[in-house]
Amino acid sequence: MQYTKTGLSILATMMLTLTGCGGSSSSGSSDDGGSPVSDTASYAPLDATDSASAAYLDLASGHTVSEAEPWQMAYQKYVGFSINSGDGVEACIAKQYDELYDGNGDAIKDEFMALNKDNTIADFNAVTRTSCTDFSTDGATSQFKDWYTYDMGTHVITVHTDDSNGWIVRSSTDDGNGNYAYTRLKATAYDANGITFNSELWDNNTQTFQEAVSTGPLDASGGTVYWNMEDNTSSTTEMTGWDLKLESVGHSTEIFVNGGVSGDGDAGVGSALQVASVDDVTDPSDTNQVYKYFGDSASGPMTSPGSYGAFEYGVGGDNHDMWPTFAVYLFKDGDRYYKAQVVSNYGSDGSLASGNLYIRYEEVFE
Repeated sequence: MQYTKTGLSILATMMLTLTGCGGSSSSGSSDDGGSPVSDTASYAPLDATDSASAAYLDLASGHTVSEAEPWQMAYQKYVGFSINSGDGVEACIAKQYDELYDGNGDAIKDEFMALNKDNTIADFNAVTRTSCTDFSTDGATSQFKDWYTYDMGTHVITVHTDDSNGWIVRSSTDDGNGNYAYTRLKATAYDANGITFNSELWDNNTQTFQEAVSTGPLDASGGTVYWNMEDNTSSTTEMTGWDLKLESVGHSTEIFVNGGVSGDGDAGVGSALQVASVDDVTDPSDTNQVYKYFGDSASGPMTSPGSYGAFEYGVGGDNHDMWPTFAVYLFKDGDRYYKAQVVSNYGSDGSLASGNLYIRYEEVFE
């Protein structure tokens, strides 16, 4: 999880930002003592401090825009980065710093501290239209992971009975007064008929979870199937207020929520439990038990190389900071190309709260 920085934490971040996390105010640097590297790029702030919605950036103007306007990249706090695949935007990683991670994929703090806005400008300048050819669009990443085992030999799917099978899910809409529905959801079967869950709906009046009811098999083999937790109904036609949808992806069925990149609702999965398991949750609205509900995140070019794509979370394991990876992303938007590099999560000088992105960008011509 991620925390807003205050007091001494802000001062520490300012020092890290100026030395290792980007955001230095000088115009360029030279590692060999020669002339400073020319920095002709533009810089744009992106206010993504509101975790309830994404912030969208138009790289043609450097302006923050609405979702309905032209944009290429977006960031939502606690969710991550995405690109405007719906309007045909594609992207790739044109430059990344492999030395930031060891052979096990663990972040190396000293390497992160060694990079900053100035000493990565030469690599940013070097990115051209031909720096990569593997442009791709976004998909969605399901939060329902590793809850069953598939036997390649027998082709039998075994649903887990441990804590990996169980989720607290928030509804996509509230009752008009800010009260959401919640359910404790567990898969009971995954076979040729589809996926079956037990749903224990939260009762706001009695402040308890109700007795489990079965959803029946939710079969996505013939197309997407939608499910609503409040009345335990499902449909192959998209319905208002759906909470989950199941889709066939390859040879498996993926489960998505109506939130984040998978839908325009507020549905989310309680992935930041402050208790041992979903069975220990006695009040799903209590942030001391379920700190945060997450909508689905994108799976695409801006989800690497860090755990949050252009950011790595908690480098060194002793803080809750978001460290820039200084990866340079190349965007293809029709016949126009742009490159962008996130250099700070805390404003241009590191003094702002988390979610104040500072982005170096430039249009790339032939």
